[in-house]
Amino acid sequence: MGAEIRFFPQRTQRPQRACELCVLCGLQDVIAEGRGRDLPIAGILGSLDEKIELNRKKIAELEALAGVVYNQLVATNQCEYSTISAVATVKTGKQDSNFSTADGEYRFFTCSKDILWCDKYEFEGKAILLTGNGDLHVRYFDGKFNAYQRTYVLQPNDARLFSAIYLAVRAMLIRLARSASGSIVKFITKGDVEQGVNKKCKVRIAAHTAIL
Repeated sequence: MGAEIRFFPQRTQRPQRACELCVLCGLQDVIAEGRGRDLPIAGILGSLDEKIELNRKKIAELEALAGVVYNQLVATNQCEYSTISAVATVKTGKQDSNFSTADGEYRFFTCSKDILWCDKYEFEGKAILLTGNGDLHVRYFDGKFNAYQRTYVLQPNDARLFSAIYLAVRAMLIRLARSASGSIVKFITKGDVEQGVNKKCKVRIAAHTAIL
């Protein structure tokens, strides 16, 4: 049950997806170089794959480092306790799986780790997304998007707490998995999310959010 950080560019029209990856990873120069030297397309795509994989590794390393800092702040009591509902709005997606479209303009988040597309958006801005059943995981997104009916959308009241809340929710999932003692965690309710999964255990929000 691993958490993940993913960056998804907002698509304002319907360009080729390869171009989205170029914008995301800063690879315009790679393509320009390929055109100038008449390099084989296979070589260009290979360079793209290498850059994308490198960026993914960097993101994973940054997430791990942020987790270490957060855990240290918690262990040394440099944090305060709070329910999620006190520091963020918690909403549930309203759409079913049939809402997705192959050529949609906006991201559609479900309980699967795969990202779908849709034609209409319900949410906008920076948000933490937590699945309510299936393969439980947490991630975040910045832009216009829609969500499946068992996906919880958390939007912090204070933008400075965004990273801390994300890491706190990730830690909740880890604790939940450990407390399951080998049994399968089937679902998380909206009340669980608002109270911090376990009503007796409030979420720890790190005070030094600038570090995160």
